Amino acid sequence: MIIWAMVQYKRAGDEALIKKVCLMGIMMILMLANMPIKVLAEEKPVYVASTEELYQEIYGVLEKKVMKKTFLADFPVTEVSIDEMMGRAFEEDPYIAFLFSYLSLDGKPVRNQYEISIRPRFYMGSLQEKLLRSRIEAIAKEVEGLSRYQQIKYVYDYIILNCEYDGARNGPYNALVAGHACCNGYASAFYMVMGELGIPCKYTYNLEHAWNTVYLDGYWYNLDATWGDGGGRNVDYEYFLKSNKDWTGLGPTEADAPQSYPVPDAFPKYDFPDFQQRDNIKMALIIGGLVLALFFIKVLFRSFSENSRSNRIARNEELIRNMYRLPDE
Repeated sequence: MIIWAMVQYKRAGDEALIKKVCLMGIMMILMLANMPIKVLAEEKPVYVASTEELYQEIYGVLEKKVMKKTFLADFPVTEVSIDEMMGRAFEEDPYIAFLFSYLSLDGKPVRNQYEISIRPRFYMGSLQEKLLRSRIEAIAKEVEGLSRYQQIKYVYDYIILNCEYDGARNGPYNALVAGHACCNGYASAFYMVMGELGIPCKYTYNLEHAWNTVYLDGYWYNLDATWGDGGGRNVDYEYFLKSNKDWTGLGPTEADAPQSYPVPDAFPKYDFPDFQQRDNIKMALIIGGLVLALFFIKVLFRSFSENSRSNRIARNEELIRNMYRLPDE
């Protein structure tokens, strides 16, 4: 559609509108890049025989990042628990649970059955998720060769020193990339980086707070990066690798360590790379590539337009010659 508009405006000689169309094209490409990774077209409703079967289907919806899915059931939507759904999804794969903020459920009777529609709302679009994955992989690469304790401490310190608490922002993207998040963001970010490093870790939570339990040297320890954030450049290790005996955070927890892990160096001594600058360079290259592509498209259409103009002039000249050509004697 954008290319067609450029052709029409070029024929009309409107250079200003062509520039506007180019800018609109760049904006549309960036918007499409930030849409959820996979948006499936609405299909025929899928029949589910029980709430258990519905929960299993909904996990697939979240995994494939479907924007809307409709089911047919013999039970009304009032028998479906959103909390149960989210809990099941989290048990199956916490990473998937971190991608969406809430689920919207609607239901209505259809003949002798009920139609149940689910609409997930995702924290991140595809571009944001790619940036998050890139940041996680970059952090994991930086700690290659370190001991497990050093890796855990590096990630704990990094999140605290590069994220400010913001109760209105959830999810690992806000903690690791945007730099502002609530406890959900701190804990989910730590969990995801541990997963990339292959270190067993749990996302521990209750109705009030979220933190982590991490496995080190044969035991599970409590760890809370949110409460360990002392503001500015201050890292508090009162919530780092603690046993339940010494734990002053919320509970209950699944930690089984008989005593807290000793912290030999009380202050962070890591030299953290500027991952944000790296991401900015990547984005600049992507946008620069898009601008360059649109420039070549513009040059191509200019050449096409000039050729068309030359052909029109030639046709008009031939028409004039034919009009004034004397008949054969």
